[in-house]
Amino acid sequence: MRRSSILLLAGLALSLPSEVRGQDIASMVVRVQADGGPVADVPVVVFQQGDRRVLATTEASGLAVVDLGRSRLLAGSSVSAYSAQCAESIEVMLVPAGGDLPVMGDACSLTALGSLTWGQDERLLVVLGEEPAMRATASEQVRTSGTGFRFQIGPVVSAPSGSELSGISSGFGGELQLGADGASGLGAGAGVGYTQHSLTGADESMSHLSVFVEPRFSFNMDRPGVRPYVAGRVGYVVFDPEAGAGLLKETGLAFGGGAGLVFPAIGSTMVDLWTRLTAVNVDVDGFDRSGVDWRLGGSLRF
Repeated sequence: MRRSSILLLAGLALSLPSEVRGQDIASMVVRVQADGGPVADVPVVVFQQGDRRVLATTEASGLAVVDLGRSRLLAGSSVSAYSAQCAESIEVMLVPAGGDLPVMGDACSLTALGSLTWGQDERLLVVLGEEPAMRATASEQVRTSGTGFRFQIGPVVSAPSGSELSGISSGFGGELQLGADGASGLGAGAGVGYTQHSLTGADESMSHLSVFVEPRFSFNMDRPGVRPYVAGRVGYVVFDPEAGAGLLKETGLAFGGGAGLVFPAIGSTMVDLWTRLTAVNVDVDGFDRSGVDWRLGGSLRF
């Protein structure tokens, strides 16, 4: 049971990120205009480590849709924008902040426009003329994605260990959690977990119920894509042997924490892959015993 359950959850952890990886790719709409009108045939170019790559070219409307995944720029990184003009040709050039600039000939000019955040700013307006300028904006959806109320549910493997809990094998079950996360990254939740365990050297089984509260802090809340987080956990636990096992119900407390990764999935649904490690202390009729409980889970988050 211990080996098969852990392998099942480990397989889930390895497979899901590759399936949702495409959701990290965002698009940015670039509009180029001059004298109040659209400018067509302006390439949007990324220049990085000496490599020049055309990501999109404006249409008659002055609009171009840039697939951010076509570049090697990191989501969340700062990017400087320039207007590069040579004789009759002009292009919008994007360069990683602090990166090397292209070498321009005597007949060319390179004008700094400003900076934007790759993967967060979804609209870029470039105004050409004697004093070129730009304005980058992020949508409300990008800024607030993954914030507010959440409900998540999914499978979990529980592995009690320590000399005083060594007779309880790893168990498989599920967890449900209700919570809320703010744009600052701070969040809190409360939930319940239930797993079923076998007892070493016996045919009987034991249930493990955990009711918990969980503060957490998430990173990268200001951009789409993968969001790691760290969490604490305080819980009330119940180890309840099945009828006829000749054992008594044990209750106690668990303290600890862990970390996880949240991936965008479909629409507003996300996938939360997580692990928790808590110190457990239970007692019955004045007899105490303690150990640790390692949990590995995967949740669908709505």
